[in-house]
Amino acid sequence: MIDDPRCCGSGACVIDPQGRCWCGQTWDGEQMCQPEQEPADQGEDKKMNPKILQIAEQAGFMLWQKESWNPGDKIDWSARYDEELKKFVELLINECTDFYDAYADHSPDKTNFALAKHNIKKHFGIN
Repeated sequence: MIDDPRCCGSGACVIDPQGRCWCGQTWDGEQMCQPEQEPADQGEDKKMNPKILQIAEQAGFMLWQKESWNPGDKIDWSARYDEELKKFVELLINECTDFYDAYADHSPDKTNFALAKHNIKKHFGIN
């Protein structure tokens, strides 16, 4: 909302009736303020699977480190990730089909596993 006096000047602010912007800042009556930081270990539901983080980093996503301005996320979503998202999906599907391979090694009928792997990759457009 560009005409909103609470906008930071980016022209991208979307501020709800409680004064919260989509970026995490909150209107305190005088200015927009950064949200209070939650401690890093807020329980299992706040943690991202390390394998997912590893695949995201491999795909080119920028990960937050220990910056003080981190809004509490693992992935920095402030960039366009069109190509990285495609790569992420490809890596994730490959990881899943490799998992199939591990089971196929212990199966008497490897054909069904090979066909399933092929069909999953075909479904997602991965060669």
